Amino acid sequence: MAVPEHTIYHVFSTFAVGGPQRRFAALAREMPAFHHVISAMDNTYDAQELLRGQCSYEIRPVEIEKGSGFSPANIRHLREHIKTVSAGLLCTYNWGSIEAVMANGTVLPGKSLTPHLHFEDGFGPDESPTRQNWKRSFARCLLLRNTRIIVPSNVLKNLACSKWGLNPKNVIYIPNGVNLERFQGGQRLSDERLVIGTLGALRKEKNFARLLRVYAQASIAEKARLVIAGDGPERAALQALTLEMGLQDDVAFSGHTENPEEVHATFDIFALSSDTEQMPIALLEAMACSLPVISTDVGDVAQMVAEENRRFILPLMDEDRLAQALSELVNDPQGRKTLGYLNRRRVEQAYSHEAMVSQYQTIFSQILR
Repeated sequence: MAVPEHTIYHVFSTFAVGGPQRRFAALAREMPAFHHVISAMDNTYDAQELLRGQCSYEIRPVEIEKGSGFSPANIRHLREHIKTVSAGLLCTYNWGSIEAVMANGTVLPGKSLTPHLHFEDGFGPDESPTRQNWKRSFARCLLLRNTRIIVPSNVLKNLACSKWGLNPKNVIYIPNGVNLERFQGGQRLSDERLVIGTLGALRKEKNFARLLRVYAQASIAEKARLVIAGDGPERAALQALTLEMGLQDDVAFSGHTENPEEVHATFDIFALSSDTEQMPIALLEAMACSLPVISTDVGDVAQMVAEENRRFILPLMDEDRLAQALSELVNDPQGRKTLGYLNRRRVEQAYSHEAMVSQYQTIFSQILR
């Protein structure tokens, strides 16, 4: 492993496995010149399994008081960490890390402890692009007005400029990318039921309960089963709902995976049922594996998939249409094959891993210089 030349201090709202953490791990593997120091506001570090043996990093736990407002103690502890790490760049991630933004002193131009880059990837269950907490919007406007902010979706970019009042020159859109060599389409099994699959953290905003209802309403159990890959706080409730709906013979919970490419290879259709997303990495991976997609119309999803697949991206409150669309895909083998091919082409043309890494390297290098 190359000797790192620079240190970057990352403060995440959580370092549990999720989209931002998986993207960070993919970038860290490609950037041997950087040593990464990582803190998480909830002191959860499950995602470090993505980094072991792949890059130079260390975990730096912080003393955090959990509460509904800003904590002077949290800000004081974080400020001491920022001083101690002496990094060339501070990266903060999402609203949950906003106290680290305050600790760095980025409100006043030229007064921050460390050059700063902020990432916004989306929202929890209490917010959406159309339902914003005005106090958070005001705080973002105040605390991030002199900071460069990276967003992975056009929805978030427009929101940051319009509702948060941030300078468009400071809001940088970098779409997520996927490793096309790692994620490739393969021959799915043909001697058993089709597999409708989904992959993600089992959290409330992902609304896998909606997917269970849509699957049941589509009446396709004889032809297709449902596999939910991933783990999280909602798993027990979802498994209980599966039993309550009498779907235990048709729905499987396969748990957390460190090899999403192997999971996607077992799917015939990829389904996304979230209340809120921006640019889901799992969706890009599914497209790279030549899968057709059915999804709620959230974030940039409709723009991400191939044009021909967009009629299967439907309003999140219209479960009737989602069920009809799912049934149509299950009963149209040629249509699935065509959409899968076109989705793979779409990723090749617009969402390559190399392009994403190049853009991040340019920004990091500019700041560190």
